Parts: sequence; structure tokens; C-alpha cells
Amino acid sequence: MITARELLDEARRTLAGMAPDAERSPREADWLFASVTGMDSAAVIARPDDLISAERVDRLRSLLARRTTGEPLQYLIGDVQFWGRRFATDQRALIPRQETETLVAAALTAIPPDQPCRVAELGTGSGAVVVTIALERPRARLIATDISAEALELAQHNADVWSVLGRIEMRQGNLTEPLDAPVDVLVFNPPYVPSVALGAIQRELAYEPRQALDGGADGLDMYRRLGQTWRDVVRPGGWLFVEVGVGQHLAAAEILGASDAKLWDDYRGIVRVVGTTH
Repeated sequence: MITARELLDEARRTLAGMAPDAERSPREADWLFASVTGMDSAAVIARPDDLISAERVDRLRSLLARRTTGEPLQYLIGDVQFWGRRFATDQRALIPRQETETLVAAALTAIPPDQPCRVAELGTGSGAVVVTIALERPRARLIATDISAEALELAQHNADVWSVLGRIEMRQGNLTEPLDAPVDVLVFNPPYVPSVALGAIQRELAYEPRQALDGGADGLDMYRRLGQTWRDVVRPGGWLFVEVGVGQHLAAAEILGASDAKLWDDYRGIVRVVGTTH
């Protein structure tokens, strides 16, 4: 048997210097340790000699080995924090990013808190965005679409966990195809990483669905496709909000015909969302 202190030290040594930010390595070790043992670092300080079962030791060592190969921490733990809430996440969908909270913030400006509103999210993935909107705007009726049936299953699970499944209609299909009536607000976080850049960025991305990341040669393919159809599914006076990659906002706005585009910065001060009206 091994003590809590010994096992936590082992976990930290295993991940030392592994995270993109070296200062994150001990924190990642602590999070994995807590996910397996139920003990945070404060508990280990208080009870360093608690014995950890062989089953839990094996489980933690397996997770640590997977992390050292680059598998994302969020997939190993099985959830991620988004807008102050926990959402299940796994390899069926892209991991929700903090930057995407900007997309939610932008969309909420166009959704009345006390009036009915019809909202659709394209490519919902884990459902973190559409579920968050449902929770923040209780009178909204929502549609979540995705080309992946597996991603929709994950989104449905998260909607069920947060008790909003009855207000979100899950539809499988590509882009706007599943929408059969105009909506007031359309939200989309498309794949926008240029194909050639995928191999040069963090190895964790290799574990996420490529179709949720690959935006074509220049990262703008999905904006071009959306530009052909979004006005058909957004009512006159309604809003479209899209997330964009670094430096893509002007090109995306032009492609979407958004001469009156509004822009939203993320927490780092980078333009992350383009919004426009029909």
C-alpha cells in the first residue's frame, strides 16, 4: 500500500514539465489525483498517511501514462468547467474552451431574459454553449444540431444533467440543413484551424475530433458555406453569432456579408466573436 502523500508526489514527478505551461504540471497532477482518490491537496496535507487502495493506485497511474502521451486532461477527468458549470466531455466532441464563453456572452445580448426566443446552435458538440444559453435564458426554445450522432448523444447527456433537455431539440445534420423554420438567433463555433496548422500546434488536439477543428486551407471554409445559407434560417432582424480564430474576424465578416458586424473580445483581448443582423 502507498500513502496519499507518496502517491501525490509520484503523480507530480510523472507530469513534471509536461504541461504546455510548466507551472500547470503540479496542478494537473493534483486534479488527476483528486479525480481518482477524492482527496484534494489540502486533504493530503491534513491526512498524508492515508493509505490508497491498489485499485486506485493503478487507476491513477494509468491516467498519468495517458496524460504523458498528450491525451487532454479534460478527457481523462471526464468533465470541464464552462461558464461556471461542469460539463461532461470525451472524445465524441471538441473540449469546450474558455474563449467560447465569449460566444455565449455575445448571444445573450440578443436573447431577451423575459420573452420567448427561438435559438439554434450549429455544431453543438458537447452542448456546453446551448445548455448554458438555456440556463441563462429560461424562456428561450432551442435547437442544437450536429453532423455527429455521437456528439449529439453527449450534448443530450449534458442537457439532461442540467435539466434543460425538454427545451432543447437535438437534430442531426450538416450546418443549417436541419433547420426547417427561421430562428431569432443563430450561434456557431465552426472549425477554423487552417489544415496545415493542425500538425504544428499542441499535440492534445490530435485526440479531439478533426472535423471539429479543421477549417480548410485558410481556416475559413465553414464561414463560406454558412455565408450561402444563414439568411435563409434567420428571421429578418434576427442575429447570427460566430466564433473566429485569431485574426480571422475581418475575413469572416466579409464572407458572411456582415457590413454592420459587431465584434467581441475574449478574456485575452483577442477578437473572438463576430455578430451581425439579418
